[in-house]
Amino acid sequence: MKILSKTIHFSEQNRTVRYEIYTNDAHPPHYADSIIVYEEAELNGLKIWHNNGAIVSLDHLGFNSDSYASGRLYHSRAGRHISSAESECRSHWEKNYR
Repeated sequence: MKILSKTIHFSEQNRTVRYEIYTNDAHPPHYADSIIVYEEAELNGLKIWHNNGAIVSLDHLGFNSDSYASGRLYHSRAGRHISSAESECRSHWEKNYR
């Protein structure tokens, strides 16, 4: 089951974006499973959050295995920890909304 672990907000010039970082109870508690992005919008004078369809991929985090000859090599990359997911949110914000 997915569990909302952390919410991060970024705001600049009347534009606010919320990132929800989810974990999964099948993994260790700080293992980031997915990130959902919402933008603040106004509808009939009310502020609402809507999922804008943006995807923040975490696939490049964690261990990567490559075949090499008859064995397998494992390359260490930034782990799928909540702190790495926070960095991915910041990078996504900087790239797409600033």
